[in-house]
Amino acid sequence: MESDPKTSVLDKNCKAHDLENLYVTDASFMPTGGSVPYTWTIYANSFRVADAIKEQLKQGQS
Repeated sequence: MESDPKTSVLDKNCKAHDLENLYVTDASFMPTGGSVPYTWTIYANSFRVADAIKEQLKQGQS
C-alpha cells in the first residue's frame, strides 16, 4: 500500500488506484500470511478502512 499507483495496487486506505470505489478489506491486502493467525489484523484494518470511507462520505468525496 502506498500512494504511487506505479508501484502499488492500493493506497493507504486500501482503495484500488485504478478502480473507483473498490476497497480491499480481506486478507489479500497483506503481502504474506506470516506464521501466526492474523484474523485480528484483518478485522482492525477493515474497521480502519470503514472509518476512512465514512469520513470521505461526510466530506462528499467518493
